[in-house]
Amino acid sequence: MLLRIKQLKISTYGMYAFIIIAVATSLRLFLETPTVQANNHQQVVLIQGLLRIKATHIYTDYWTCDSIAFLSKEQIKCAVVNSQLQLDARNNRYSPYKIIVKYDPNSAYVFPIGSSMIPAINLRAARSPGHYHQFVFGDYVVYQPVSNN
Repeated sequence: MLLRIKQLKISTYGMYAFIIIAVATSLRLFLETPTVQANNHQQVVLIQGLLRIKATHIYTDYWTCDSIAFLSKEQIKCAVVNSQLQLDARNNRYSPYKIIVKYDPNSAYVFPIGSSMIPAINLRAARSPGHYHQFVFGDYVVYQPVSNN
């Protein structure tokens, strides 16, 4: 009998703990929804801008690369670069995209405003005046090579 009472208490406490965790998780998700929606909106603005200027091959950071490829239904292919704008061998999830982007002379550079990669692309653009068009789409800056076509 005593064993059953202890099991019942443990079961009751376990259920209370489960309910508290479920409520806390739901509340956290509810509170984060506006932030996630705002981030998604910024990425949709970026995708629309990239498609409008026909920048379908881009160099970018890891997080932007994966989300943009996914949200654009792979209309935009990307390769991850480091802060020196060199291809990042470890963080490119899909090797064929890295090759496509690398061999397209018109691949654009796309970074969130404030990214640690901005100084490197600013320097590259300053050393090659007239070789890049600069755009801002939402919270992203885009440097697109001037096409030779």
